[in-house]
Amino acid sequence: MVVEDFEKGILALLCWREARGEGIDGMLAVACVVANRVRAWKKSWCEVIDAHDQFSSMTVKGDSQTIVYPDVRDPLFLRLIQALDAIYEGRSKDVTNGALYYGDLQDVTSDWFKVHILGDPSAHPLCARIGRHSFFR
Repeated sequence: MVVEDFEKGILALLCWREARGEGIDGMLAVACVVANRVRAWKKSWCEVIDAHDQFSSMTVKGDSQTIVYPDVRDPLFLRLIQALDAIYEGRSKDVTNGALYYGDLQDVTSDWFKVHILGDPSAHPLCARIGRHSFFR
């Protein structure tokens, strides 16, 4: 297996788990956040996606999403996979305007997020809203 294919597969799973209720725009916005972290933190795609407590649907024990998988024939998931190539290869516009963090502000459960991201707007300004998600630098 080629590393890029594995990374794109993990990215697709992450985006689907985190934002499938937001449609293709929301899922691609999550991919932009991952791409921004890859560049800013100088880490691999897998290191960013698998970092402890960064994406609850992938790494947080007890999160119900960690055992949910898409139907690989789902048209929305197939569209996501095709669209991710441009983000992965750096050929797509960043719809989040450089966001490194995001959350549904009606459903934030992370105390860390509340204190460090929402609690310090000068350090982490709001840079986009897509669907129910708010995106911060």
